[in-house]
Amino acid sequence: MQVQVEAGAGAMTWIGWLRVFAILAVFFYHSLHFFDPGEWSVKNPTLYPWVGEFMALFGLYVMPLIFLISGEAVYYASRKGSAARFAWDKVLRLLVPLLIGIFTFSPTQVYVERVSHGQFQGSFFQFLPHYFEGVYTVPAGSGNFALHGMHLWYLLALFVLTFLFMPLFWLMRGADGTRALRRLGDVLALPGVLLLLVLPTIVLQNLTNSGPMGGFYLSMWRPVHYIWFFLSGYLIASLERLQQRIVQARWVCLALTVLLMALSLAGIFGLVDHPDVAIWPGLYACLGFSMKHLTRNNRTLAYANPAVMPFYILHQNVLLWVGFFVVQWAVPDAARYAISAVSSFAACMLLYEYAIRRADVLRILFGMKTRRRATAATQPAV
Repeated sequence: MQVQVEAGAGAMTWIGWLRVFAILAVFFYHSLHFFDPGEWSVKNPTLYPWVGEFMALFGLYVMPLIFLISGEAVYYASRKGSAARFAWDKVLRLLVPLLIGIFTFSPTQVYVERVSHGQFQGSFFQFLPHYFEGVYTVPAGSGNFALHGMHLWYLLALFVLTFLFMPLFWLMRGADGTRALRRLGDVLALPGVLLLLVLPTIVLQNLTNSGPMGGFYLSMWRPVHYIWFFLSGYLIASLERLQQRIVQARWVCLALTVLLMALSLAGIFGLVDHPDVAIWPGLYACLGFSMKHLTRNNRTLAYANPAVMPFYILHQNVLLWVGFFVVQWAVPDAARYAISAVSSFAACMLLYEYAIRRADVLRILFGMKTRRRATAATQPAV
């Protein structure tokens, strides 16, 4: 049975919706960090192991999905215009917000962390000269300068990956590259061959287990894994037959994901211990249902999609500052969560609507197009 998959502008629609849902998932994930036993900048007095277990399962999928979406959006962005224009766009929309974040939002995050952990006493302006002492690595560590931009490490990773593989992307634009992609798509669209995209994840997992980066993770995954998720997104976006196969397999992938999660929660199968195998059915399910059902562009998407980047840049900083005060209140923990999450979300949206969205200077600093360049059609700012 042939399944129609939206291409071009239609593909940008489902990718746009998926971006919006993915960034909401990131916000939800970070809003729980106050209450899990893991290290973070600000913690609630009472921590809950079950929250940590839930976050471990949930967190397996969030950043891989975002890198997949980024790879897909890069494919469509690289198919039009010159290489110089593409590169300059990525400088404006990735590097500029990252640099702004390193010298504005990151100092305030590190400050509230140092105060929360009893490592500093004094005002923010008294702390500011100390921000440049040592390199920040882990929460409650000794270094302060967040070279990676704290939660903005994703922008740094995406900027590096985009320019690292830019020659390959432009090679694929040519006739030979297009033919090679078409042949690869014919192979990957064969029944069962879809699972081949799992193999590099397994290989990378085994190769890095005992390597020098074996203990270094970024949001549940080692940095090298994000390279494959990013390239997989580009590959999937470029192969229409592969997209059709993913749509056809969406229900099977969803059922398999639910089964694996149930087995993991029951202690039969360690999903977190074998993420290389278990991650892909969930990713395929997200992509398949998005390609099939998230194809309608409307005012909600036209408003929400450009807001994704500013919201992402703002959200952790706002969460930490709100949470720093809320966790000290004499209210039940459920109320602490609700107050910190709802008020932080509202604050981010108010800042976006009444400050960032209306001023071109702020739009540029937050990775957006100017109002003149912005159109009703949503264009992912990867």
